[in-house]
Amino acid sequence: MIEHKEKFDAYTQLTTSRSQIYLINKDSDKWQRPNQMFHKNRDKSKWCAFHGDHGHLTEDCRHLKDNLEDLLRRGYFSQYKAQTKEGDLAKTANRNVQSRISEIHVISGGPIHGGSVNGVKASLKGFRHQINFNESMQWRRPPIMPAMSFTVKDAEHVIYPHDDLLVVTLKVSNCLIHRILVDGRSSANILYLSTFKKLMIGPEHLKPVRYLVIGFTGASVTPEGLVCLPVQIGDDVEARDVMTEFLVVDVPGAYNAIIGRPFIHDVQGIISTYHLTMLYVSNLGRTTKLKGNQEAAQSCYLTTLKQPAKRMPVEEVNPLTRKQRRDQRRALMNEAENEKEEEMMQVSMEELEARPEDTPRPQPDGETQQEMLAEDPERTVVVGTDMDPKARINLVTNLRENADVFAFSADVMPGIDLAVMVHRLNVDITVRALKQKK
Repeated sequence: MIEHKEKFDAYTQLTTSRSQIYLINKDSDKWQRPNQMFHKNRDKSKWCAFHGDHGHLTEDCRHLKDNLEDLLRRGYFSQYKAQTKEGDLAKTANRNVQSRISEIHVISGGPIHGGSVNGVKASLKGFRHQINFNESMQWRRPPIMPAMSFTVKDAEHVIYPHDDLLVVTLKVSNCLIHRILVDGRSSANILYLSTFKKLMIGPEHLKPVRYLVIGFTGASVTPEGLVCLPVQIGDDVEARDVMTEFLVVDVPGAYNAIIGRPFIHDVQGIISTYHLTMLYVSNLGRTTKLKGNQEAAQSCYLTTLKQPAKRMPVEEVNPLTRKQRRDQRRALMNEAENEKEEEMMQVSMEELEARPEDTPRPQPDGETQQEMLAEDPERTVVVGTDMDPKARINLVTNLRENADVFAFSADVMPGIDLAVMVHRLNVDITVRALKQKK
């Protein structure tokens, strides 16, 4: 067997596998696409997404490994670097990716149809139109999938009678997550905030959402955001890799995550809670089985019963009526207007300058000098220096003796008679005043 020499002496430690990094960023134009493989005796059971051909697994691709390392050293995809000492690179070793996967054990509405009420209405309208269109012509065939069936053998190692849910273990991003509930009634894939933090993914990767998730303890929960993560179900030839959208919620729960209908449909899955088994289609197009953990299912159920007080409070039984909401909005508007009027009353008189900004103030002619009229350095006047010295001395003396009659701002002149100065509005006082609607 030919031993290939590594391009780099050391490779950067990563938080997830190289195949998952490429799967997330495969549409980027930064990749250097490899040449086509021409080997005749290639392994048809192994698929490389980087080459787009059979022969080896994506994780074992040398071209992907070297290309990714080159991009990392040029500053790209830095979010996947492991937190190590500066300049610390992992020595080349042929260890399995499984050894780099951490595990998460016990941690004690969805976007498909629009999420919001208006989005669901629009989706339903389009769905009805599609039904009417398909009825007028030949019905479109669903995606091709192999035949699936459950047998008596699938019931082995299951203790009967039982009413347990299907609880499984999946690889999500860079972690092997246990206690994941497979719920065909859920319209969204749910990832609890405590689990999301364990994945070591920054909150900047969360996409904001505006709709609510209904069903947690009967209350509506606002998600922390939406995140798209790679999920692998099964191992080796039985693996199926899909990019899955999760709604991250901050509520207590006995599970680490909930897999809903979007993920089940993506893997073309069929669930049997009686057999505690899920059938799905692998990457090779074969029918594969995923067994649930009955002990974990009962443990989660026990955790739920032990923590009734930690559940989220139910929303108000009697919500506000339309009139009450309108009155509440009016009260808030009036309060805001009153605060605005108070701010207007607190404006200093110096700011009420009527002179346009593009019109400069008159400037004295010749050289001038500032003279203080009092101990306050801000109460000064400008006097010309080219006037007669005796006249200048007499002028400054007279100004200082009568400094108390000078007003340096409008707010030091209270009590001025209205006959001297007043601002009037050209309106008819006999007309009843009306408040303008906004």
